[in-house]
Amino acid sequence: DTSQRAIRCEAIAENIFRKVLGIEMDGTPVQDTRVGGMCTSSVELWLLYVRKRIRDGTRHAAATLSDDEKRAELIREWTTNAYELAISNASFVLNNHLIWKQYLAYVKSWTAIGSTTDHALSQKQMVQLRSVYQRLVTHPMTGLDQLWQEYESFERGQSEALAEALIAEFSPKYQHARSVYLERARIYNVAELQMGRLATP
Repeated sequence: DTSQRAIRCEAIAENIFRKVLGIEMDGTPVQDTRVGGMCTSSVELWLLYVRKRIRDGTRHAAATLSDDEKRAELIREWTTNAYELAISNASFVLNNHLIWKQYLAYVKSWTAIGSTTDHALSQKQMVQLRSVYQRLVTHPMTGLDQLWQEYESFERGQSEALAEALIAEFSPKYQHARSVYLERARIYNVAELQMGRLATP
């Protein structure tokens, strides 16, 4: 039966997250200290966790709420919490740009900034975008220069006076993250790593 197979697959996925990420599906740490946390730096697993939480949130909202706006708000809350948990665990690791860029794209998809249809959501989106941008430009990652330019454009689109102050505040943090990324890239090149061998001087 297809539904029974789907339920078994869901249970297996939740067990995997519990064991390798060290979290329950709601984001709380696993109580059993013998289990969990061995792969908390895996960007791919965190992105899979986010996708699962979006699916779970969508199902939960459809089953419990009849109002479309409340459904959308619940899904946004679950998804944002999942991204925040992923960021708190894997924001500094190799390929961290994948999480940051997906999170950014997700927040951008809420609505058009400056929308006249839902001012409260537009304001919430603007605050969330600012928060994500300000954190991501301080992390060494692939594509940081482009993300910095996006952040500058975003701030200038909100308020030129505020943009000048915020850009001046975050520019040194961005420059530091950029220099760390360039230094790492010079020393650590994934293509040159030879897996399965012992380290040699």
